[in-house]
Amino acid sequence: MKNIYTVINRFIYVIIFSTTVFITCSFQEPDVYTVTYKKLESNSKIKEIEFVQVKGFEESYKLMFEQPIDHQNPSEGSFLQKVYLSINTSRAAVVLQTDGYASGMAKKNELTHLLDANQVIVEHRFFGDSSPKETEWRYLDTYQSSCDYHNIYKALSPILGSDWLSTGISKGGQTTIYYNYYFPKDMRVCVPYVAPLNLAREDKRIDKFFSRVGNREARKKVKEFRVLALKRSKELLPYLKKEAEEKGYTFNRLEWKQALEFIILEYEFAFWQWGNSDIKDIPTDNDSNKIIYQHLSKVSGIDFFSDQGIERLQPFFYQALTELGMYGYDTIGLGAHIKDIKHPDFRFTAPKGITATFDSNCNHKVYQWMKDSGNNMIFVCGENDPWNATSFHPSKRSNSFRVVIPQGNHHSRLMNLPESKRDSIVRVMRNWLGEL
Repeated sequence: MKNIYTVINRFIYVIIFSTTVFITCSFQEPDVYTVTYKKLESNSKIKEIEFVQVKGFEESYKLMFEQPIDHQNPSEGSFLQKVYLSINTSRAAVVLQTDGYASGMAKKNELTHLLDANQVIVEHRFFGDSSPKETEWRYLDTYQSSCDYHNIYKALSPILGSDWLSTGISKGGQTTIYYNYYFPKDMRVCVPYVAPLNLAREDKRIDKFFSRVGNREARKKVKEFRVLALKRSKELLPYLKKEAEEKGYTFNRLEWKQALEFIILEYEFAFWQWGNSDIKDIPTDNDSNKIIYQHLSKVSGIDFFSDQGIERLQPFFYQALTELGMYGYDTIGLGAHIKDIKHPDFRFTAPKGITATFDSNCNHKVYQWMKDSGNNMIFVCGENDPWNATSFHPSKRSNSFRVVIPQGNHHSRLMNLPESKRDSIVRVMRNWLGEL
């Protein structure tokens, strides 16, 4: 049921209770807030409206938007998709943030800040609060999710105007690429951050990336640490079991020894992706088992391969194994030390009872479309981020371009650039939005 706001004289008092937030707002009628609410309320697809407080905006709402489970056959049923709408002025451009996973609390993103824009954040279908009662995996693909965003754009553009820009980070960046491919007329600008476009289930371009990232000394130390950890795996296993018990993680999909080997194999990718450890901090054979394990856990983490981690990211793994692609592990030089893993890839993460067959046709079509006519797109990448290996390189046939943050990792943003260069990119976006 939609919330009902009580008008007392000329003031409206809104009180929202939750486990963490208590908000009281008062304002005079009529104003933008009241007009916006009434417009939202009139849309039959918006089933719930809740006022929320988001720093930097005059008014914000959490919406639950009804979507078909199958856009080609609405009779299959529907689910509610979580949307955050934040507004400062009806005259501003709109930044649509396509989240690739579950959406937490709304906050102003980088492009919204740089463009002084309104903002819409959409949680990805089948994640978090945007999940049907029963998951029909065959309806989790790039086309269905793109139709979700198209429906939301159609519903909100009459309220917010037609000058929209879409953006997303990592898998959210992939999501915004697909959305622009299927519905190229919706958005004026597309800015994917650190987003890959993989052309195979295990894209081998990532393996080649590890032979040139950083400098020779750094690459050598990272690879040597994996060998060291594998050699010490028997001694490291008790530390893994202890940490798992402390954090409430279980390992049933993988046996303990397999899980540890996967965590060790993940080390190289995680080291370069997140940049949360310095080369000088990598342990050597002179260090204790405890120090070696602590470093491994800090860089690779153990939740990714736990039952709980796989369950939380199950929709992602399904998409990666069927359409998005991912990476495998290059075991050259490690073969003699890997004793428990038979297939060094992510097939074990598929939903139970589901055969996940990869189809690369969509990504190849998207790749060619962007080469030929993918205009008004800016690809923000980190130089040292492994996903940079499979990020898109625009051709001269389009006006799109890449922005590579020197020595940047998966946290790379436009704010990492010198102010003058960042300002020039903002001017390009404003021009494409028709503001200049």
